[in-house]
Amino acid sequence: MTGFAYRLAFAAFGIWRAVNHRLIGILGGRTLGVRMVVTRNGAVCLIRHSYGDRCAWMLPGGAVDWREPPEIAAARETAEEVGITDLRHLRIVDAYRHRLNWGEDIVIVYAAETEEKGMANSAEIAEIRWADPDQLPEATTARTRRAIQAARDADDRATVSRDGATSLI
Repeated sequence: MTGFAYRLAFAAFGIWRAVNHRLIGILGGRTLGVRMVVTRNGAVCLIRHSYGDRCAWMLPGGAVDWREPPEIAAARETAEEVGITDLRHLRIVDAYRHRLNWGEDIVIVYAAETEEKGMANSAEIAEIRWADPDQLPEATTARTRRAIQAARDADDRATVSRDGATSLI
């Protein structure tokens, strides 16, 4: 496939995806989204989008595609946005409802660790930053701060059983 054909197909898919989510909302439905708290050496991965509120620091994430398991969507969105594919200890740490003009989005927050540095991997990401969770940039959204805290709280509650399985209490 030529570069032009690939870009055209990618643009068409993006339009289909946006229209699909808009129609779901118009019909009174809900969409499912994911966010990922990715940590590396104690720092958390934050992104700034190239659209919308371009000053806000957020977590990687996005929409869950039709029939896609949310944990797969979280890993896919992380790879698409910041190029990180080696995610370890993937776990759910929070969930919330996000009310939108056209309906609501149910968001599942995952956390994972990586050793990869990552990089802005798509046109929708203006910048990525690794930040100390205790010294987040001022423009970090409140929802992002809560998700990071939820991941830290879940890690504090984690226990390991004799067979090596981790569970959250």
